[in-house]
Amino acid sequence: MTLPAPGRDPSATARLKATAKAPKRVKPGAGFVLRVKVRNNGPVAAAGVRVCLKLAKKPKRAFRALGGAKGCKRAGKLAPGKAKTVRLAMKAKPKGLRAGARYKLGVVVSARDAESGKALPKRKAAARVRGAK
Repeated sequence: MTLPAPGRDPSATARLKATAKAPKRVKPGAGFVLRVKVRNNGPVAAAGVRVCLKLAKKPKRAFRALGGAKGCKRAGKLAPGKAKTVRLAMKAKPKGLRAGARYKLGVVVSARDAESGKALPKRKAAARVRGAK
């Protein structure tokens, strides 16, 4: 068991907030970047910050993550009051994307408290994309 630093509230932990942005329209077969901004609003640093793509059934047929990590990227350590932007490369499947259809691309952010090592609550964010002709 680790003791808290002197003068530090033992209940204080890192508090993460995530927001996701994607292009408004995506053409079939085109690549694009999903940007996820992770901010630490807590008084303690967060370590092991990880951003993972979480697609429902409908978007899973229309999009795929590029890169070797299957849609996950590490953001490392996040100091109190600081933010990092993580870029997830994606591609719209040529046969799965329908023109005019709306899709929700979800992400899940996980991390642990840098001082205590306890897992922080997972945070979710989503961006909306529409299929283009």
